[in-house]
Amino acid sequence: MGGVGVLGSLFLAGFFTLHYGMFCFVHGIFVVTLTSGGGFSGVGGGSEAELGRVFLEWPREGWLALGSMFVMRGLGVWQDFIATGKWKTAEPGKLMGEPYGHIVVVHVAIIAGAGLAMALGGAWPLFVFIVLGKFGLDLVFLARKGGVRSQKGGKD
Repeated sequence: MGGVGVLGSLFLAGFFTLHYGMFCFVHGIFVVTLTSGGGFSGVGGGSEAELGRVFLEWPREGWLALGSMFVMRGLGVWQDFIATGKWKTAEPGKLMGEPYGHIVVVHVAIIAGAGLAMALGGAWPLFVFIVLGKFGLDLVFLARKGGVRSQKGGKD
């Protein structure tokens, strides 16, 4: 485990989960705020303190989408990291730094998408921009890992 040991790796995993999780949570707050028509008043009743209600009252489809993403990401971790044995030689510090490229894309997507949403009078541009940005970033990371293959079967 890259010289950190099991306890050190568990500590880093907990720290990373909180740190990266907070980035994602705050991005979620931005998206909810930007798509609710000017703050939380249109979503939770008027105050940021009621943000929890927004997620508790989330439609079933939202939870299904979130659960599906969780399962798919978990299967990917299993296939690419655990089953291959890469976890035995992984460097925790390097692993923790890899996902932050996604944060940059999400920052840009939220800012640019919010501008489009305000200019076009709707929330759909924000969602389209975020989805396309995520898709593009995933393709770039797949290509860097050697996971994108040409039609001839060789790696590009």
